[in-house]
Amino acid sequence: MFARELTVAREAADQAARILRRHFERGVEPRVKAGGEAVSVADLEADAAIVAVLRSAFPEDGLLTEESEDDLRRLRSHRVWICDPLDGTLDFLSGSRDFAVHVALALDGVPVVAVVADPMGEAAWCAVRGQGAFKVEGGGTPSPIRHARPAGAPLRVAISRLRPSEALERMLERLPPHERIHRGSSGLKAALVAEGAADVYFAATSRMREWDLCAPQLIVEEAGGVMTDLFGRPLIYNRPDVRMRSGLLATGAEIHAGVRKSLEPVARTFSWFRDA
Repeated sequence: MFARELTVAREAADQAARILRRHFERGVEPRVKAGGEAVSVADLEADAAIVAVLRSAFPEDGLLTEESEDDLRRLRSHRVWICDPLDGTLDFLSGSRDFAVHVALALDGVPVVAVVADPMGEAAWCAVRGQGAFKVEGGGTPSPIRHARPAGAPLRVAISRLRPSEALERMLERLPPHERIHRGSSGLKAALVAEGAADVYFAATSRMREWDLCAPQLIVEEAGGVMTDLFGRPLIYNRPDVRMRSGLLATGAEIHAGVRKSLEPVARTFSWFRDA
């Protein structure tokens, strides 16, 4: 099931990754879009490539991407593609290689197909619900991935490279002694958890949108992890308001409840979480 959808998702992500790689190597000038967020020609071209591939293959499906105008007809669709053509725009514009492409299909609000592509690492993490997660490097053979935490190892926490905040620091203080792993894209941090290179990834922010989390969530879950909001609530997609207001928490399954209980008291002190 979903074999064709995965093939098309990988093709869409591959095309977008090639565009981003080309622009990154040349250098790009940032723009500012409505709301003050950064964007570039690379974002827009990658978005157009993803839309073209998906529209050609599945013209009846709904579509939600970061850089395309939101077509609210998606709310009546059983199947909706949720995509981020450039996750980690600030990293991309700063010259960091820590950015990714997200392509996911949600069925009735639940992700069922996902690809997170690393353009500069020439790698991709893929998943289909109920069929596991795997990694592809350099166009080679897919390798299954599974989250596993070495016995007795210190906690490894993936955090943002360019978005330090008071909320993040206060929550990190609630955790036991840990190693911090700095990465850019939310997809790349989630991939660290999925393949067992990190134990925890959380975001203490209300700035995320559905396209930031849909593909990473499925990859974490199919690798044996858990991904929820900071209060342990499920993440639901294809809603009228695409803002994910209450952060995220991705961990190995065995530590999720304990980490959530450590972080939740701080999360509840921030107004954007209380109102979520």
